[in-house]
Amino acid sequence: MKLKKLLLSILVLGSFGLFSGDQATGQAVEEGNIIIDGFAGFPNMNNVFYRNTYVNETSLNSLVNIKGLTHVGGRFEYMLSDKVGMGLELSHVRTVLEWTEGTTQYRLDNPRTRAMIRMNFHFVDSSDKIDGYIGLGAGYKHAKFEITSTPNDGFNEEIPNFFPVAVRLAGGMRYFFTDNIGFHVELGLLGGGILHGGISAKF
Repeated sequence: MKLKKLLLSILVLGSFGLFSGDQATGQAVEEGNIIIDGFAGFPNMNNVFYRNTYVNETSLNSLVNIKGLTHVGGRFEYMLSDKVGMGLELSHVRTVLEWTEGTTQYRLDNPRTRAMIRMNFHFVDSSDKIDGYIGLGAGYKHAKFEITSTPNDGFNEEIPNFFPVAVRLAGGMRYFFTDNIGFHVELGLLGGGILHGGISAKF
């Protein structure tokens, strides 16, 4: 509930800033800027799901191992105006689930890659260091579930991508400590980790 309230607050503040008639007095980003973000995202929700579903089962607790890569990715944004930017977001995350049944070891590999077109709406126009925005992304998700066994008992199979759509609603902030380099944090729903953070570069 706290996350929903925080996202709602960001959206409300962004709406007031977007539709305000005031002229910018000095803002961190402006028309023509190119912004590149590199980020890591947390948590890997599939890891959380598998851990709650399988590891907490008494019969499998000592037999299941869950590991994987957290969300990593990057964003490219071109400022179409002082308030609106458009670009591309790419991210990748992976979950690996390993367990043993008798003398057979099983491994489920679940990588997911997302490519989304992003629109960001910027609402901070009173600081040349802070950039606040709300963003909406939509695009393609490539995912698969590949199950293998050792020794091979004929159970090996691959489940294809069954829902190839990626979307993300987010609110975030960048802080530029030089004219070109800064950092960012972002809270979002769907399409990646709830919390993103990393380095930002502006040109």
